[in-house]
Amino acid sequence: MTGAEPMLDWMDPGPADLPMITPAQVERLADAAFLTDAQGTITAWNPAATELLGHPATRAVGSRCAILLEGVRMHGAPVCTHPCLMVQGLPTQRSSRTPAHPTAHPDMVARHSDGGRLNLSVVAMAVSVDGIPMLLHLLRHDAHSEHDPLTGSLSRDAFIVRVLDEQNRALRIGSSLAVALVDVDGLKAINDAHGHATGDRLLIGIADALRAGRRADLVARWGGDEFVVLLPDATPVEGSRRLRRTLRLLRQTVTLEGKPATFSAGVARLEPQAPFTMAIQMADKALYQAKRRGGACVLVAKA
Repeated sequence: MTGAEPMLDWMDPGPADLPMITPAQVERLADAAFLTDAQGTITAWNPAATELLGHPATRAVGSRCAILLEGVRMHGAPVCTHPCLMVQGLPTQRSSRTPAHPTAHPDMVARHSDGGRLNLSVVAMAVSVDGIPMLLHLLRHDAHSEHDPLTGSLSRDAFIVRVLDEQNRALRIGSSLAVALVDVDGLKAINDAHGHATGDRLLIGIADALRAGRRADLVARWGGDEFVVLLPDATPVEGSRRLRRTLRLLRQTVTLEGKPATFSAGVARLEPQAPFTMAIQMADKALYQAKRRGGACVLVAKA
């Protein structure tokens, strides 16, 4: 973690032989940071944490860390729980003695205030605040593992985490989910005729067009010439309309030697309690039929 100055006083331990820190020092840390007490309640939240996660200190302080962040591992298993597993061994008496060394927190995906998710690396350490043992959390956003380096779309693993989260949300509120598998038309021929740099520019243009839809939609690079789109609060028919609008926009704005860029797509329903692979298989069948029709079209999978 970075910082302009050392914030922990390792030479002057507190009553529990822990490094001492004050809420004011947490405020000045360059990295996103917050403090929790032995019950997992947030007692301090710095501006960098607000910038990273969107939650103002007025909302964060007094909240349970597990409830505010809803942290999950990369493949969906919960990390943040109440009570927090990392504070169960934290001393509750001022005279308790605990080793003062940083602890590697599992990498996790945490909820942003806007409903999105962020990959986070977390380091936690026991500290003394006015003689009271607490946990200091230092957060860092791991943006590289979250996005495809060429197109800026979500990576496959990051997308799967979002899918699990949206399935839980759909189950909780009774909303619909649709998923679309999108294939760039003629990419191999373009690469062969014009070079991979041209094909890469086409992939970037299509990714940009797919992300230009609703803010709630999630776009990921699925394979060499394939993208996958998750459409929350949408039926397959509604999702197909959204993709057709994107296709029309793409044909008007992205061209190659005077010819419009196009894609084909298959759209399927994603049930909240069903494996994601089932929906992808259905979408893939619809995509295959769209390709057989000559491409540049969007079809809905048969139920």
